[in-house]
Amino acid sequence: MVFRINGEKAEVTLENERTAEDLVCAVAGQLEEGMVIASVEIDGRYYSQDTPELAEIGVENINDINLEIFTKEELAVSLLQEVKGTVARICTDIKENAFSHTGEINSIIDWIIETIRAVNNASFFELAESKLLIATMNQVRQYINSGEREEAKIDSLVNILESLGVYLSSMQDKIVSNYAISKEDLTEAINTGIELLPEISENFQTGNDQEALAKIHLIINLLEMCSVYFKQNMTKLPEQSREDAEVIYNDMNGLLSEIVEAFENADFVLIGDLLEYEFGEKLENYKSKVLI
Repeated sequence: MVFRINGEKAEVTLENERTAEDLVCAVAGQLEEGMVIASVEIDGRYYSQDTPELAEIGVENINDINLEIFTKEELAVSLLQEVKGTVARICTDIKENAFSHTGEINSIIDWIIETIRAVNNASFFELAESKLLIATMNQVRQYINSGEREEAKIDSLVNILESLGVYLSSMQDKIVSNYAISKEDLTEAINTGIELLPEISENFQTGNDQEALAKIHLIINLLEMCSVYFKQNMTKLPEQSREDAEVIYNDMNGLLSEIVEAFENADFVLIGDLLEYEFGEKLENYKSKVLI
């Protein structure tokens, strides 16, 4: 048996391992904290680590086995990259075949949603983009299965799907960086966000949803940055400012929940109103109470 890890030959000494499942479990038990087995390839066929079939494969019947091992962060980034490619393939299929493959697309959307949920659940902090991505994929599924779908709107549907790339990239960046945030970076992001708010609100209210979606991920990032920065630096704030800062932090989180709920309901006018009439004031309060 040729034993490989990430494609490279490695030495393995069998003790009481009689099946592929035994072997994989033995390796998993020796991994450093934070490392995971992403996939198992046995004689050209791929399995997940928890596939029941591994218990039915005797080690004596294995010619070649390769274990792909990554850190949790590397695996999450890799999965999100695969989601990007899958969304691109959905776009190509819809452009070329309209709604002919709706059944297959439904199954792919199920996989995308479960993958995004898994990545979010494994993250150190909740990624708000995950909710927006899942809401959008559910809306796409509802539309392509409805009696109201129109081939004339395929370009708009594809544009919405393609705009999701910025959310996926944002999730990848946060996972890779472990979301380290400096006061200077957050101050710059808040100033940029305040400038963007009227533009996004106008885009939503005038029906330019695609243009707004291309910008709103920056606002979602900003809300998360504010939340994470507060958690990371709460104990460093002067005691007299901490209570006020916590109230503002809770307000920001509440606003994020409202925006996500409005997004899930495709209520873009409400999102525009929330951003234009509430978010700017909360950002100014945050700067004065937290970034001191």
